[in-house]
This record gives sequence, structure tokens and C-alpha cells, in this order.
Amino acid sequence: MITIGHIIAMIAAALTVVATGIGSTIGVYKATQNVAGLTAEQPDLFFKAFIISIFPSTAGIYGFVAAFLIVGQIGLLGGGPLDPMSVTQGMGLMLASLPIIIMGVLTSLIQSKIARASIQTYAKQPTTFAKGMMLTSITEIYAILGLIITIFLM
Repeated sequence: MITIGHIIAMIAAALTVVATGIGSTIGVYKATQNVAGLTAEQPDLFFKAFIISIFPSTAGIYGFVAAFLIVGQIGLLGGGPLDPMSVTQGMGLMLASLPIIIMGVLTSLIQSKIARASIQTYAKQPTTFAKGMMLTSITEIYAILGLIITIFLM
């Protein structure tokens, strides 16, 4: 039987995927605009610029992982009858999802700005690719920490 606790936990899983997915989509959208502009003028630089532009997508993947773990906690992956889940347990999973939701959205948007600047620099000076990768990956640490804390809280 599905309880209110299950429903709260399902909402948490859905919000985790949707929020981090939206943040990642916006981040990638903004970064790939720069890639499109660059490749119109310098098509040979496409691949490395593309690599930089996909960094904001990782938070969406982390959100998916967290949502998958929440669904596992609910018991939906087992195929059998659901164990009872209290409202408190459902709210606990909702609160546990907040670190990856908040950090995932914020890091995607900020990482997008860094990626755009790195792509612009790379367009002017192709020897700066590695530096751009390093700069863009710095915020990745915070998305990963958000996921880790979410996992610990579960």
C-alpha cells in the first residue's frame, strides 16, 4: 500500500531529477551557444570546445543518481509489496535530496558561465584548452559534495 510517506519520497525523487535536469539543460544550452559560434568561424576547434561545454550536464546525472537511490529507499525497485513508510521517513528523504538539488542547479549555472568564458578564451588562444578545462571543473567538486551529502543523509 502506498502511504503519504511514499508519496512525499516520490515527490523528492521527481524534484531531484527535474531540478538538476533543468539546471544542467540551461547550463549546457548557454555553453553550447558559444561552441556553435566558435565552430562557425573555426570548425577545427569544435571537439575540444564541446568537451568544455558538457561540464554543466554532470549535475543532472548526479540528480538522477540521487533520485534512483531515493526510489530504492521507497522500495519501488524490489517488485514486491512496499514496506510502510511514515510521513517522517518521506520528509527525511525530501530533506536529504536538498543538497544535490540546490548544489546541482547552482553549480550547473555557474559552471556554464565559466565554460563560456573558457570557450571564448580557447577561441582566441587554442593553447588555453587545458586551463579552461581546469577552471570549468573546479565547481564540479561542489556538485559532487552535494551528491555525497545527499547520500549520507539517506
